[in-house]
Amino acid sequence: MIIKSINLIVVNIFIGILITLCLSNLVVAYQMAGQPGDRLSKSYEGIGIGYYAQKIYDNDLKLSDLIAYLDKNSSDCTVMKTTAELITGVYKTSGDFIPNLVSGRGFTRDDFLGHTNVVLLSEHLLPNSTEINGTRYYLYQNQLYQVVGVYRKSNNKVNVDSNAYYNLNSENIINNSNFIEGSYVVDSGDRTEELVNKINDFCGVVVTQSANDYGLVANLQKAIGSQIASVLSILLIVAMVAMNSISIASSWINNRRQEIYIRRMSGASSAHINRLLIRDYLLIMTGSFVVAFGLAMVISNLNMSIFIGYDFSIVTLLIAYLFSFIVAFITLITMLISYSRQANIAGMLRG
Repeated sequence: MIIKSINLIVVNIFIGILITLCLSNLVVAYQMAGQPGDRLSKSYEGIGIGYYAQKIYDNDLKLSDLIAYLDKNSSDCTVMKTTAELITGVYKTSGDFIPNLVSGRGFTRDDFLGHTNVVLLSEHLLPNSTEINGTRYYLYQNQLYQVVGVYRKSNNKVNVDSNAYYNLNSENIINNSNFIEGSYVVDSGDRTEELVNKINDFCGVVVTQSANDYGLVANLQKAIGSQIASVLSILLIVAMVAMNSISIASSWINNRRQEIYIRRMSGASSAHINRLLIRDYLLIMTGSFVVAFGLAMVISNLNMSIFIGYDFSIVTLLIAYLFSFIVAFITLITMLISYSRQANIAGMLRG
């Protein structure tokens, strides 16, 4: 049977490899989606300030006023002012802010209270800094910040770490960019929601992201959204190969014409023969998938840029097999229906 099924085996191996790589990549993306970036906890909330401009205008509120309010109302919170370019301002009401340092130090409480003009740069942004009289500086919004530490970003490609962190309570900000309007994240652990409500009373906010955004469905949507290009490309290839596999499956049955004829002459019904074909086809698919899963693990060592990572756990194996099974089953049933409608099986047996 194997000799007559070479084309079918090759097609199923190809489909199995693509499905395994795609799902393995999605499993990694899902895991990354469940882990916030910037060393935040899953309790953090994203907020926008500036939508209620009248309250800000009436009270002449500045960023420094917000920081003073946080100091008064939270003994342990982290607030970050975010930008699309991933240059993030940081302030903590207690303790230090220390990312995964490669060299230097993190932000200390003295930096925050002393309004020091300091910045932490990621490794890839370090070349953009300048050394002046033996001290390295980074220019941001036409203001110089002293580079006190260099850090390594996490490998999370879904919730990406910032490229740089600057002291949100620095002298540069107070004197030149003391605007409260903007996008922020607030993290006070289990008391985050309570703190956000207080900030809302203070200056008015719009919640843009909450702890509920880290549920199962939300993480899955985020994972798929982050990998939509690669997922769609692979699924289109699988769909095209699966469509061609229908004709290959038909050819596979034609190659077994003599065997089917003998079984029919021995009293086997059409239903019995169909069940036999389905069983053999699924056995071929299962064997092909085992080979495909192994080849996918080998191919993963190539570190193709289209994928963010691989996870070949039992969960990936089972889900990939399920998808391969569905593709194979649809292919076979479609072929058998086609044969039934055209009476091809009966004609083949007479020939």
